[in-house]
Amino acid sequence: MKIGMHHLRFFILLFAASSLLFHSPSDFEAFAATSDGSVDSTVEINSSTANGPTLGNGYWFGRSVENIGDLDGDGVNDLAVGATLDPAGGTKRGTVNIMFMNTDGSVKSTVEIDDTTTNGPTLSNNDRFGYAIANIGDLDGNGVNDLAVGAAHDDTASDGNDGSLGVNSNIGAVHIIFLNSDGTLTKQSVVINDSTANGPVLGLTHYFGRSVENIGDLDGDGVNDLAVGAIDGKGAVYIMFMNTDGSVDSTVEINDSTTNGPDLASGDQFGLGIANIGDLDGNGVNDLAVGAIYDDGTGTDRGALHIIFLDSDGTLTKQSAEINDSTTNGPDLEDSDFFGSAVEKIGDLDGNGVNDLAVGAFDDNGEGTDRGALHIIFLNSDGTLTKQSAEINDSTTNGPTLSDVDRFGSSVADIGDLDGNGVNDLAVGAYLDDEIGSNRGALHIIFMHETTQPTVTITSSTGSSGDATSSTTLSYTATFSESTSNFVVGDITVTGTANDGSPEASNFAGSGTIYTFDVVKGSSDGTVSVSVATGVATDAAGNENTASNTYTFTIDTTVAASDTSTASTGTCSRHVILGNCGTIAINNDVYRIINTWTNVPTTEVLVGQPVTVTLSTPNSPTHTKIPFASVHIEVFSVPLNYDQSAHIDYSIMNNQVTYVSQSQLFQVAGATHRISQYPDVKNLEMFEVVFTMIFAKPMETSHVVVETKNKFGIPETLYLMSALKVNENLQQALTLEEKSKFSIVDPESVMKPLGFVDPEKDPSHYVKRYLTEPKYKEWFDRNFPTYTIYDAIGITFAEYQEIESQLVDPEPEMEMDPEPEMEMDPEPEPTKKEKSKRQRR
Repeated sequence: MKIGMHHLRFFILLFAASSLLFHSPSDFEAFAATSDGSVDSTVEINSSTANGPTLGNGYWFGRSVENIGDLDGDGVNDLAVGATLDPAGGTKRGTVNIMFMNTDGSVKSTVEIDDTTTNGPTLSNNDRFGYAIANIGDLDGNGVNDLAVGAAHDDTASDGNDGSLGVNSNIGAVHIIFLNSDGTLTKQSVVINDSTANGPVLGLTHYFGRSVENIGDLDGDGVNDLAVGAIDGKGAVYIMFMNTDGSVDSTVEINDSTTNGPDLASGDQFGLGIANIGDLDGNGVNDLAVGAIYDDGTGTDRGALHIIFLDSDGTLTKQSAEINDSTTNGPDLEDSDFFGSAVEKIGDLDGNGVNDLAVGAFDDNGEGTDRGALHIIFLNSDGTLTKQSAEINDSTTNGPTLSDVDRFGSSVADIGDLDGNGVNDLAVGAYLDDEIGSNRGALHIIFMHETTQPTVTITSSTGSSGDATSSTTLSYTATFSESTSNFVVGDITVTGTANDGSPEASNFAGSGTIYTFDVVKGSSDGTVSVSVATGVATDAAGNENTASNTYTFTIDTTVAASDTSTASTGTCSRHVILGNCGTIAINNDVYRIINTWTNVPTTEVLVGQPVTVTLSTPNSPTHTKIPFASVHIEVFSVPLNYDQSAHIDYSIMNNQVTYVSQSQLFQVAGATHRISQYPDVKNLEMFEVVFTMIFAKPMETSHVVVETKNKFGIPETLYLMSALKVNENLQQALTLEEKSKFSIVDPESVMKPLGFVDPEKDPSHYVKRYLTEPKYKEWFDRNFPTYTIYDAIGITFAEYQEIESQLVDPEPEMEMDPEPEMEMDPEPEPTKKEKSKRQRR
């Protein structure tokens, strides 16, 4: 893959990519990106999916789904999906399918857990294991998340006997499953039912285990606790305080007789769906959203969602709130839509600091009958809605393809940000899908659309906005909050009285997030104001930028200039670049470096504000240019240990950010170069490398270490002592969750050489030709636009740098024909397979 000017990819993940473990359910899930609930694309998983589940007719695959974290360590969250009526070792005993996922929604492999699995659950016919699944964190300490799985039709009574109250007594149970990273089980599963010590008190047709949710550690004992739904009568939710071995400390029941509990009617089935929605009321305890699908709302069986405000002992802190079709900005429902059939916290989509919800209505008609729908609910902290809910169904652009009675929305899981656009994606069950056979079921992977507009900030190494300056060339940097395209020099608005009222931008360079440009005084002194208007650049999702700040200078060449640079008169050593030849600037503070170790004033900035480190040397002679440079940050006690710090690396060919630790310091970071006019000396051009950083979190006072190499490969290391400190931005403070979601793509591994490479030739042959023969470079760039030369010939970037540094004097251009022109056929257009589904009668 060709690396552009900025080898930085910005990922915001629900799960830290380096961790196997699910984030604590108490974490508020804030994103740098927002979404309006629209859909980019959908992928369906069913029994015909490569490496997917093995299903038969009537298995009800997709009746439940859960994000179980990254089991196999590939950086992608994996899934557990219930197939409730899979016969397993008998009839309708049920299974859970562990599905190892890829980022495009395809399946790497599937492992099935049922009553024939070693250490698996003990089941009887019609137990319907897999009716609900919850990721409960790592109970047994093996580094892998464990599961709680509902078997709502289990017949075990309080005496511990299965069926003592009759066959199909449907009392219900929950099984604790201890997972390995390959989907096998580490030890014997544990069952919680009516006979469990300190467990729930149940009876006939309670259907305990119809829903189950990890609600975090309510009682502070270090173990995540559970909320389990039982839908008999009006319905109830059981708060179960857990131990690490799967046993229960105590149980609290929430129903319509609970103080501050929900207002229910007979048959509402409160507890059919449950979600941990984070701490809405600020008491330090996670709250719940609970579905009641037979709530009438303003009609019959339209469904409702109850917001339950919990205390740490399982009681309720204040009156619950109800969301139904009469709620302001609530869902548009019809009779028998069954809103609340599934519910999931999906993070803060609208940026108001409160988690939003995805709620199923599995009998919504959509474009037919009972096809199902998913409603995106934008929450306030009091349980009201901030704006109109959004609906996803088979009429949604890029949404799922459904048929009658598919029951899309019967389950839903937040599966993290698969496509890297900053918004969590969803897995949604349709358990009666007939794509391959009758009622086998399906799972739809919904890639959610990102709507965050890129912001742009203008800074300048010439001075602060509002300054008067004698400089005749003003140098600027425009830093976007994310990678953008279509930004050109004509998009920069320049106004003022300089240059006889017509100042303009020039010397434009950059791509992605960082662009540099100059404004020259021209024919007269005067003012210069620079800004970027809204809507001139777009991000990968097509969102247009917001307007920038306005940066203003007054050019007055009658003002006494500062002392003339010694760089214009001194002799530049061939062994160093910056020392005695150039300068280092941190934002507007410019330092001429005389000694290797330099004490400088500490520059202080806020989180979220751009910081520039500019390396500037004369553009002539050529040995003073900067072919390679690195800036090291997070250098604290011993400056000589700077190689253990975060650093940004620059070369003409490539830029990258490296974290030796897991500090994940930057929101955005990168580097570019430019040639500018030295302000105080006529006809002196300066070659500048501009490093730009936006910090994601505070940083204590750090040394700044600058490494360079000249064209001969001779290194220079300069130490600016206690040079930079980053303070918290209280108005725009990032949450801990946000700070954990910045990750940098590691440098690419070595690629297999492309077809034109002769294995008998040394790689330096190709590098030298690329760097010294314009015709060869033109041929390569035309035929391999998505590759760098070092990727194409199968060497690392470090090896490329070594070869480049050995080119002391460029060889004369060789009179050689370029490699033969390659006629590359375009890839065939992908075809969309039309889905053919048997209509139910």
